[in-house]
Amino acid sequence: MSFFRFKTHVETVRRLRNDKRDRHDRFRLDANERLEGLPASLWKKFKRDLRQEDVLCYPETEKFYEKLAGHLGVGVENLVLTTGVDGAIKNCFELFVKPGDTVVYPDPTFGMVDVYARLFQAQAKKIPFGGAVAIEDLIKVVDQGVTFVFLPNPNSPTGHYFQNSDLEKLMAACREKKTGLLIDEAYWGFSPGTAVDIALRFENVAVARSFSKVFGLAGLRIGYLIAPAPLAALLYKFRPMYEVNQPALKLASLVLDQFDEVFAYGRRTREGRKYFVDSMRQRGFNARETEANFVYVDFKEKRDALLTHLKEKGVLIRGSYNLEAFGDWVRLTVGPAAIMKKLIGLIDEVLC
Repeated sequence: MSFFRFKTHVETVRRLRNDKRDRHDRFRLDANERLEGLPASLWKKFKRDLRQEDVLCYPETEKFYEKLAGHLGVGVENLVLTTGVDGAIKNCFELFVKPGDTVVYPDPTFGMVDVYARLFQAQAKKIPFGGAVAIEDLIKVVDQGVTFVFLPNPNSPTGHYFQNSDLEKLMAACREKKTGLLIDEAYWGFSPGTAVDIALRFENVAVARSFSKVFGLAGLRIGYLIAPAPLAALLYKFRPMYEVNQPALKLASLVLDQFDEVFAYGRRTREGRKYFVDSMRQRGFNARETEANFVYVDFKEKRDALLTHLKEKGVLIRGSYNLEAFGDWVRLTVGPAAIMKKLIGLIDEVLC
C-alpha cells in the first residue's frame, strides 16, 4: 500500500543499475566510445584553462551557442543544447507526446526510447529492424494517429543506415501527417553524410547530435538539437535551467577550435573498421560492417574460447542481442587500424 499518490504506470518501467566495474583502464569495446585519447595539445589546454569558477559558478551557455552556430553555419535560434542525445530524445517526447499518443521507432534501438515511451504513456508502434528494412516500412505506418517518429541514422545496435533521399521521403510523409520526426545522428562522423540541410527545410523535423562518439566526450554528456527556428523555439522551452555543465562547455569549445584534428578520428576509424572486417574474413569468420563505430563478427565455434580469452586480457565486450539476423554474432566497437591490430593480435593468440 502506498502512502502517497504517484503515476502508477511508472511501476511498469524496468531500469537497470549501471555497471559498477572500473572501465577506465580496460580495452573498451562494449559501449561504442572513442578508443584513443584527444589530441595532447587540446587536453593540455583544457587542463590549463580549467578554473575553480568553472565548478563554483553556474554554466554560461550563450557563448557556446554562438560558437556552435557559427561552426555549423546555422543560427543560434536553430539550436538547443542537451544532455547528450538522451536529453534530445526526452525533449522531443516532452513536446510531441501526450498519454495515449502513438510513437514509431525501430526495434531494437537505443534503450531510452522505449523507457520514454513507457514513462510518457505512449502507444509504441515498433518497426522490426532485425533484417532488411526499407524506408517504406516506416512510411506506411505513419498515419494521422502517429505524433512522433524516432529514427537513428545509423541505428544502434543493428547498424541500419538510410541515404538522404530516403530520409527526405520520410520527412515529407511525416509533414503530411503533421507528425514530429527526430533523426538521431549520434554516430555522425563515422557515416557518409548528414541530413541537417534537408531537415532544416521541414518544420516538423529535428536532428540530434552528440559530442560523445567521434569527439570522445561521453563522460561529459553534451549534445544538441538542430531544427528550424520555430520548432527549436518550442524544444527550447523544455530545457532545464542550465542545459550542460561548464567543464563540458569548455572542452566542447576547444574541440570546435581543433575540429579537423579531432574529427579526423572518424575517417581513421572508418579505415580501421574496414581493415578489421577484412582481417576477420581472411581468418574465415563472417563479419558485418556498419556505418557506425561498431561491427558484428560471427566467430563460429571459436566464439566461447575467444570471448573467454579476451575477457581475461581485460577486453570489455557487449553480449549478444538475440536478433534473428545476427544469431550469436558479437558486436565490437572499432577504432583506427593501430588499435584494431591490437585486438587482432589477441584473437590470433586463440587461433594459433
